[in-house]
Amino acid sequence: MPKACLIDSIGTEMPADFKQMFDMGLCSLSNRLLKDVIDTYAKLHVNYEPLRIIKPQFEIPLPPLQLATFPPIFSEPPAPHPRALRSG
Repeated sequence: MPKACLIDSIGTEMPADFKQMFDMGLCSLSNRLLKDVIDTYAKLHVNYEPLRIIKPQFEIPLPPLQLATFPPIFSEPPAPHPRALRSG
C-alpha cells in the first residue's frame, strides 16, 4: 500500500527504488500460527474440523404470478354543439 500522504515525505528525499514506498507487511497472509490454533482446539477439547464450502443459493422463492390486466376505460365523446344540430 502506498504511504497515505505526501506531507510525510516533505524534507526527505524520494527513494531511488519505488518499492520502498510500499509497506507489504500491512497486507500479508501467514500460516505460522495455524499449528498453535489447532493445538488450542485440543486443549479446549473441541473437535477440529476444516472449513467446508457451502453452496450458495441464489434462487429466491417468489409468490405465484397473477396477470395484472385492467379493462380499458372508454371516455364518452362530448355532446354535439347545439348549432351543429340546427344546420343539418
